[in-house]
Amino acid sequence: MRRLALPLSLGLLCACPGTDDAVGDGTTGAATTGVTSGSSDSGSSSSGLIGGEESTGEAIPWPPEDGLNLCMRECEGPWDCCPPGSTGQCPGTYPYNFECFNGYCVPAACESSAECPDEGSCEVLDGIPQCVHVCTGDDDCAATPDTPTCGAMTDAGMGYCIEHCEVAGTFCGNTSCDPVSGECVCEPGQCIAGWSCV
Repeated sequence: MRRLALPLSLGLLCACPGTDDAVGDGTTGAATTGVTSGSSDSGSSSSGLIGGEESTGEAIPWPPEDGLNLCMRECEGPWDCCPPGSTGQCPGTYPYNFECFNGYCVPAACESSAECPDEGSCEVLDGIPQCVHVCTGDDDCAATPDTPTCGAMTDAGMGYCIEHCEVAGTFCGNTSCDPVSGECVCEPGQCIAGWSCV
């Protein structure tokens, strides 16, 4: 299972050089919508998916316990997860409804496919609804040049288009490519400042 749907969620949680700038309004508080619950050392809100109880009584762990070590952005609140140039918009409504839980940024969660660009679909990945392009093979991903490989599964078992790390032009920096997941995986000390390998 792939941890994040980066291309349609603005690629905000990749450990890319130049994306660790402090952005946001610097105020404290919770985002207006989101996926975390209760309080943690770092940020809070009330939707109940991450670290809280759903109607099933189960909480989604964050960071995901999927066996992959990925560089994840550290945070003290959702404002730390905002992309450069989004001051005044972020945190806010989708696609700026980031959350901060256990000190790490949680991707913005979509509520419906109508919010997804380029005819994307709002699907659940690691417990968090995210915009992706659903696929059954690589041909379905031809219209999505940033995500040319049908190589990951949603929580419901549907394929979706990803930028597999083995595709020409994909750059993992000082991390390495995991050919099974298609993710750039890390070891401690390989992530840029403000990011941790978890």
